[in-house]
Amino acid sequence: MMMATERRRITLNMTPAELRRVGGDYSIVRTICESTSAFDYQLLPSRPRFPNLIRRLAGRLSRPAKKLGLTGMHQFFLSAPVFQGQSDSDAILSVILFPHQLHGHVRPVVWYTQGFMPRSCYDDWSLPFDEYRTLYRAFLSHATVFVSATAVGLRFVEEAIGPLPCPARVAHIPCFLPPLRDSTEKPVDRKSLLFVGRDWKRKGLSTVLRAFDMLSQDGVRARLTVVTDRSCPLRRDYSHVPGIDWRFNVTDSELRGLFAQALVFVAPTHADTYNLTMVEAMSQGCAVVVSRIENLLEVAPDGVVGKAVAPGDPVELAAVLKCFLSDTDSALAMGAAGVDLYKKRNFADVAMKPLDDAVRLAIRRGAL
Repeated sequence: MMMATERRRITLNMTPAELRRVGGDYSIVRTICESTSAFDYQLLPSRPRFPNLIRRLAGRLSRPAKKLGLTGMHQFFLSAPVFQGQSDSDAILSVILFPHQLHGHVRPVVWYTQGFMPRSCYDDWSLPFDEYRTLYRAFLSHATVFVSATAVGLRFVEEAIGPLPCPARVAHIPCFLPPLRDSTEKPVDRKSLLFVGRDWKRKGLSTVLRAFDMLSQDGVRARLTVVTDRSCPLRRDYSHVPGIDWRFNVTDSELRGLFAQALVFVAPTHADTYNLTMVEAMSQGCAVVVSRIENLLEVAPDGVVGKAVAPGDPVELAAVLKCFLSDTDSALAMGAAGVDLYKKRNFADVAMKPLDDAVRLAIRRGAL
């Protein structure tokens, strides 16, 4: 009887077509599907293209829609309604998308998000803070259990919205990238720095390049690999700086090779709630340089797995990178600590347990 209960079907609010998109958020769903969890996590069947197109359009038109008083319509189309496939499932796990169900097909919903950032970070985000707060208020009422990827992200949600209408839990993002077995055998290039980010502007690439240019002018020899979108115009602006290797359309296996070679993963983002790519870099023994944003400091503790810097400050970033490059043993020690943290918190089924517990709670509450 227990086995039948434990293998209940949980429907993820995403279709196979949507899962083919590139980005850390979609990697989360792929990991959940591949897990050997106590539950049978499954994707939705393909759903009509027209509502999906409208939702994407609504996201792009969020600001003018709000100004025109169409926020309610915007909320509905962003909510990604479950059009089909939920009738034979025991619960819905809604990742990224705002949870919403059609009347007559209601199931317990676990809403899994990365929570809120500090309010100032939303100046560099896709939607303004007030819009996010409105959306969370509207759709938290559809959630049976709310799950945040960090305790800090949950705290910011509670500060912005007030008492939540459902129980809340914390579950760090699971990742199936096998961790470095022995950090002492990391085939590291002791002068190699790595930046990864398609959204180069928000991820702080300009700050990285300015800091690297300062190091070059100061006589510090190093190599910087930049993995970003081909449309990034900064390649021309920094063509005079030696030691920069630009990469585009990098495969997952190629990216893992870059993680393995890099001494330091550089992530001075202006706004981020988690940064899964940084966690993957930690799994391969990279020390990290992370922005001094509370959410990210929970993911990558300052002084333990790397160093924190102020977003947009190339002088401070250059100083931290110079320290790592001159004391590579310290960088390797922090990289080893990152591997340990990854194993305890993010790797495979260890990370799935808190999420599974939240699903169990939702099913129990749905039966009341």
